[in-house]
Amino acid sequence: MFLKRKESYKMIKAINGLFDKRIEHQRIKKFGERSRIRTAIREEPIKLAQYLRREKGSYEPVKAFL
Repeated sequence: MFLKRKESYKMIKAINGLFDKRIEHQRIKKFGERSRIRTAIREEPIKLAQYLRREKGSYEPVKAFL
């Protein structure tokens, strides 16, 4: 199934709006615990890699309920 151009723009806008919502999670640099969902998605692989390389003692994934 394909979306028409107008509907695809609406869907992209809605997804970007969702990614701009703020959630509470532990940041890498600890500037604050509320950040955008897109930031959390970008930082999660970094946090997991730090745990796997044993640079961090524990790893807890983001638990976001929208």
